[in-house]
Amino acid sequence: MKYRRRYTLYSVTNSKGKKVWYFRIYLPNGARRAKTTGCRSKEKAIQYVEELLIDETKIREVFASDLIISVNSADRLQTGVTYSQPTSSSITFEEYASSWWQWDTCPYVLARRAAGTELHPGIKQSYVKSSNLWTNHYLVPYFGKYKLSDINVDMINTFWQVLKEKHGLAPKTINNIRSVFIIMMKEAVNRGIIGSNPVEKTFARTVDKKKRRLLTDEECAKLFDIDRIKYLWNDRIVYYVYSLVAGLTGLRAGELLALTINEVTQNKIIVRKSYNESYGMSTTKTSEERVVPITSEIYRLEDIDIECYRECYVFTPAPNILEL
Repeated sequence: MKYRRRYTLYSVTNSKGKKVWYFRIYLPNGARRAKTTGCRSKEKAIQYVEELLIDETKIREVFASDLIISVNSADRLQTGVTYSQPTSSSITFEEYASSWWQWDTCPYVLARRAAGTELHPGIKQSYVKSSNLWTNHYLVPYFGKYKLSDINVDMINTFWQVLKEKHGLAPKTINNIRSVFIIMMKEAVNRGIIGSNPVEKTFARTVDKKKRRLLTDEECAKLFDIDRIKYLWNDRIVYYVYSLVAGLTGLRAGELLALTINEVTQNKIIVRKSYNESYGMSTTKTSEERVVPITSEIYRLEDIDIECYRECYVFTPAPNILEL
């Protein structure tokens, strides 16, 4: 496989909100490794990598734990380069985590994407983004300096307490971070870097269900009184109908925003997609299409003319939304 450049650069935002640049070397045999440049500007990062790649001694020092590199007289990586898995005695968690949770380059993410379909994606961008955030904000700052082989159950249990007491994270969020940590360490086991996954030996946090108070019939009647739209909803008919339909059908916010007029009939709504402001249109949370029954009142409120407004989105401030 040929690459236009001998390396690529990408940035990672650390727990202090500062950007640090990493570089990744692509090898002719398909293997690749990433390391931090320690630089906060792209220009300095480029200079660092360019100087590094012309000095075989420095390259060997930087990648001593996981790469065996040979450079020819033209300073190009040869096809005979071999890739050696990082050993538990050398690689730190920060080094291991540097190539994780990147949508287009992380091997785990790419494998999950390849295993999915258009209707049932193997992994979603929102999950990758959250995992990247939790990894760089919590896991790397705490475990970064430790070798993978040194991370044990006692350390991890202490970490859960730190997340709760120092960072004030809820049990559900801690469990989310735990699931990400489990995946990363499980892959380390699969690659032969460590012998077992210590995260799996810790307990998940108990999550108490939140007690939610429902609006009374009287409160709902006042909130959705059509004669009070101007007073309560600032005359924003789209917001009023959006909220009312959400309350009566249980559709998620993204599902309502993705709803097109031709997916609504007099007695049902067909839910096929979900909209996310960061990633655009995608499948629903469960990746399953479903049919939601509606009443004539809901259909009347949306006042849909399918023939004239086919393919238009229902809940949008654009002029194609029909008012009551």
